[in-house]
Amino acid sequence: MDVKQQLAMLAENHVSQLPEKLAYLAEAWPRLLADRAEQGEFNVTMSCGIAIYKQGETQLDLGKVADDALYEAKRGGRNKVVLAQGKAA
Repeated sequence: MDVKQQLAMLAENHVSQLPEKLAYLAEAWPRLLADRAEQGEFNVTMSCGIAIYKQGETQLDLGKVADDALYEAKRGGRNKVVLAQGKAA
């Protein structure tokens, strides 16, 4: 499944499934890039922090959750994905 197909898959599904689909895409993305790198095109690594919105959170709260998740992913090494949820208000 290529990136365009994966993005189309995200758009077709119910929004409640979006965090899991984003996590899947974030995990699949490095593999897709690695396939191209093997063909000698380039070399890329990726770390990703994904935040799930909780009712009552502000944009700043959500941004902090995503930022913390990103730094946790970076501490975990290359090509890591962290899916995080904020605290319910």
